[in-house]
Amino acid sequence: MNTVRVLIIDDEESSRKVLRATLMEETGWDVQDQGFEDLEETLVRFRPDMVVLDLMDDNPPERTDTGNRSFDQIRETWFCPVVVYSAFPDEQHFDHRLVKTIVKGTDSDVQVRDCLAEFVPQARMIRSVHEDFDARVREALRDSVHALGEQMGTETNGFDDSILARAVRRLVAARVDAGASANATLHAWERWIVPPLGDHLLTADLIRLKQADWENREAFRLVLTPSCDLAIGHNREPKVEKVLVACCEPLRRFGGTQLSLGEKLTRRQKDQLRSILTEGMADNILPIPRFRGHVPLMVANLKRLDLVAWNSIDLEVEDSDAENADAEFCRVASTDSPFREMVVWAYLRVTGRPGVPNIAVEDWLADISNDLETEGQRA
Repeated sequence: MNTVRVLIIDDEESSRKVLRATLMEETGWDVQDQGFEDLEETLVRFRPDMVVLDLMDDNPPERTDTGNRSFDQIRETWFCPVVVYSAFPDEQHFDHRLVKTIVKGTDSDVQVRDCLAEFVPQARMIRSVHEDFDARVREALRDSVHALGEQMGTETNGFDDSILARAVRRLVAARVDAGASANATLHAWERWIVPPLGDHLLTADLIRLKQADWENREAFRLVLTPSCDLAIGHNREPKVEKVLVACCEPLRRFGGTQLSLGEKLTRRQKDQLRSILTEGMADNILPIPRFRGHVPLMVANLKRLDLVAWNSIDLEVEDSDAENADAEFCRVASTDSPFREMVVWAYLRVTGRPGVPNIAVEDWLADISNDLETEGQRA
C-alpha cells in the first residue's frame, strides 16, 4: 500500500479546504473531503485508511452531534484510525488507542497532519488485514455457493438464507485460522483471545480480580470447570454455582529449575525450560504467556485450587457500564483449540494420576539391571 487514503468529514467547507491543502502536502496521500451526508456510501467506496472527523453539525446553539453518529458508523462500517477534529472536543470522549482528539485553532491543521503521520504504520497494518479478510470472504462465498448448489437448487424458495451465511462464516473462520498457522510458528501470546468472545464462561478462560492491576499475577485465576457446566442460555442456568479455578502466581520455580529475580536465564536453564515449554507443563505448573496490557507472564498452579461463585464473574468488558459492575472478577482472556484441550489435559494429569506408595526404587533398578545381565548371558 503506497498511497494513503485520508477522508475529511466536516460540515464547514472552508475548514475542509484549509485542512485538505495541508494534508495534500504529504507525498502519497490521497485526500477527499465531504460533509456528514452519505458517509456510509463513501466509506464503502473510498475505503479510507484514516479519517479526520468533526463532531458538530452547524454552530451553537443549533449544532447537533452528527459527528458522534458518524464516529459510530466508521467503527461499524470501516474501522480505521480517527482524528477527532472539533472546536468542542470535551463533549465526547473516545477511549481508543487509534483515536486522537485535536481542538480546532491556530495551526491545528498542522497538528492534524502530524497526528495522521504517526498513524500511518497502524493504518497500513489495518489495510492489509482488511484486504486479507476480503479475499477470504470472496473465496468462501464462491466455494460455499458451489458446495451448496444442489441444496440451494435453481430457486431460492424453501432455501434458508442463514444456511449460506453459516457455511460462509465457518469456511472464512477455518481459512483465516489455517492461513495464520500455515508455515508459521505461533507467538506464545496468540493463544489468547482478547477481548474474549461469547456469552459463556469457558474452560481455560482467564479471570482477574476487578480492582487489581493487570500485572498482579496473584489476582488471576484459570478456569478449570468444564465448559458444558458453565453454559447459559434461554431458560438455562449454569449447572454449577461455583467455578473451579487454578490460582496463578509469579514464575519463580519451574520444573525443578529455580529462577532468580534480577538474573537472566543461563544456557542450562534455557535448555531445561525449552522442553517444558514445548510440552506445555511441568509437574503441576502450567506456563501462562504474556499478552501485554491484559495478561502478565506467570504460571497457573494446578494444585492451588479455589472455588469462585459463578455470579461474581463479569463476562463483559470491564467498565463502569457493565451489567455486572459489582462483580468481584472480570473475564480478561479466552482461548480456543488446541490450547483449551491442553489445559484440560494438564489438569487431568495432575488430578487423575493414581496414588503410588513408597517403593524401594534402587532395589527395583538393581533387579532390572541383574535381569538384563542374566538374559544377556543366556543369549
